[in-house]
Amino acid sequence: MTFNVRNTLRLLATTLLIGICAGQAFAKDNPAKWAPKNTVLYVGVPNCDKMVKSLKKTALYKMSQDSDLSEAVQPFKKFFENAKSVMAEELGLDSPKDLEVYPEGPIAAYLAASSQVDDDGVPLHGIALIMDMGEKLEATRSLSKKIVDACLSQGGNKDKKEVAGTSVTIVRFKKEGDAEEINYARVEEIVEKLFDGVEVEQTVKMGVAQVLGGVKPPDEFAFAFSESRLILASDFATVSDAIKRLNGKDDDTFASSKAMRSLRKRCSKKAHLQFVFNTPEFLDIVKSVRPDASKQISASGLSAIGPFVMTTQFAPSSKLDFVTKGYLEIDGGERVGIAKILLMENSKTAPLATVPADVLWYASMNLNPAVVLEEVIAITARIDPAEADQMRAGMVMPLADGSTLDIRKEVVAQMTGPLSMMMNARAPYAAADFGAYIHLGHSSREGINKLLTGVFAGMLMPSDMMGQTVYSVPPVPGLSLAVTEKAFLVATKKAAENYIREEGKSGQGLADDKTFKAVVKRVPKKTCMVMYGDSRRMLAAQEAIARMGDARPNSPPPFGMPASAFVRWAIGQNIDPDMIKHADAMRKYQTSGIATISTESDGLRFDLVAIPVRGKK
Repeated sequence: MTFNVRNTLRLLATTLLIGICAGQAFAKDNPAKWAPKNTVLYVGVPNCDKMVKSLKKTALYKMSQDSDLSEAVQPFKKFFENAKSVMAEELGLDSPKDLEVYPEGPIAAYLAASSQVDDDGVPLHGIALIMDMGEKLEATRSLSKKIVDACLSQGGNKDKKEVAGTSVTIVRFKKEGDAEEINYARVEEIVEKLFDGVEVEQTVKMGVAQVLGGVKPPDEFAFAFSESRLILASDFATVSDAIKRLNGKDDDTFASSKAMRSLRKRCSKKAHLQFVFNTPEFLDIVKSVRPDASKQISASGLSAIGPFVMTTQFAPSSKLDFVTKGYLEIDGGERVGIAKILLMENSKTAPLATVPADVLWYASMNLNPAVVLEEVIAITARIDPAEADQMRAGMVMPLADGSTLDIRKEVVAQMTGPLSMMMNARAPYAAADFGAYIHLGHSSREGINKLLTGVFAGMLMPSDMMGQTVYSVPPVPGLSLAVTEKAFLVATKKAAENYIREEGKSGQGLADDKTFKAVVKRVPKKTCMVMYGDSRRMLAAQEAIARMGDARPNSPPPFGMPASAFVRWAIGQNIDPDMIKHADAMRKYQTSGIATISTESDGLRFDLVAIPVRGKK
């Protein structure tokens, strides 16, 4: 694929007009009415004006505007200024400001089946972006004309058609051969312009060059203006269908679909951003492309999966940075395969005392390995019984003493969950002050001990830790494997000690932390998955690493590095040493966030909440 001006313009024409929403919202239209009922993927913005005003209240936006952080933000601003200049130059515009044509009303972006079919009768799928441009309409018309003119000057062909009294412009390019050479000189020229005045690693430039060189934009795009709305799509048929809906000639739209009914029922009615993945419609596409897929879809349990819907509201109050709500519908009846695996059992959201209060990051999932394994085998058996038998046989392992170990029955069957992970750090942030563990609950440790002492005999070194047998891993000093009364643990030494000391206790730890309490009260009390992070504590740890001069972004850890030092390296590997200058200013904009999933009678509920936090802790 040749990289040249033509490719740049073709890509630009399909993506240029997606920008940050600004200005006044003119229309009260529901953007879901602009999409067809058979939409697969949908993103909607009901009101750009309200969304932008709320975005400006979020921590990330405030941080980007802080004068004390101008030096840190400048490289990003410079890069985007350069990108606008490159686009303006390629289009022959008088100024980069001519590109500033942002929507001033609702937005709908979607992927859906087109009214066209391919040679085999399979429906083609079009991508569309519809935006109410408001007072920017004339500026948008002017820009679209310049884009078309630039495309024509580079070998494109223009066609015009009329649909319901609306003029549609179609731009097509001749298909190019796959054997054409990439114009590396042209790629390098564009990359140098993009990063002019921006200090970045050479690897970043190389990555951007690879992306630009590999770009293969569509061979056709089409657009039209309907009242104050711009319709930009991948083909004429998609624009034509959209015009008919906007003219009110198609009442059977995505707004009346089961997916949007689910969104209205399950998610926020005041959302700034809507997202829908219409799983059943997607599976229908798969079946139309691959007739043999029906058996696999049925066998895997995917037939029971309904639409996934999600909304996000930015800064709904001074105490909240953003709130996201989502839902995945799962049909009732007999649930098998993936549907059964996803519907995990709920438990208390607050963690046990074995999770320390100084965590940077913590996650837990009520995954039952035995259920997962048996369902995977059952799926395989429904598709190929012989392969399922091979899977079962392959899990019987010979041991050094001549006996055997059935991993499926003696180990996995005893694993009960939850599967938990955490990473913590505490002052003064020496290597030993960084810890982590992976935890998996069990009902019996006999099979796990047999696995460790039989299969890994001679590779692990047993020792006593507070009455528990702990195995060290000589190649990784400080890494411990422990099989306690309740769990199997892979951990740094201090994390293992803390876990063994606190196992079986209640209270204390993260559950009693003030910041965690503030955020956990905003999600369900019982969940099947929880993920928590505190960027304030992460910043404090990273600042300490930078002050010690231990931030080495391009230095991988040597083999044999102690486990706690590896955790410290993982936290500090991408730190810019200059962050020390900006740490105090950045501290004002840190957040604490929690994401949860809850099993309900007809599906899975998703919650994501972030709150502003203050202080160094």
